[in-house]
Amino acid sequence: MTDLIAEPAVEPLMYSDESLAKACSISKWTVERARKSGELPAYNIGSLVRIDRVDALNWVRSKPWEPKRAGA
Repeated sequence: MTDLIAEPAVEPLMYSDESLAKACSISKWTVERARKSGELPAYNIGSLVRIDRVDALNWVRSKPWEPKRAGA
């Protein structure tokens, strides 16, 4: 019988548009729009675009994030 040892959760240092959207439970397009408008800083690493964890946290904290109302 093997022992299963859970690995501790590790916060990523950088996010892709998709991984940040998933972590925040928002649309990938919301992240992409913010990045392309300059509201959310991003970095090119080779052919990849990545968002720094600190920048992502600051961006999320700066938003009012209110739920949509039915029929709105």
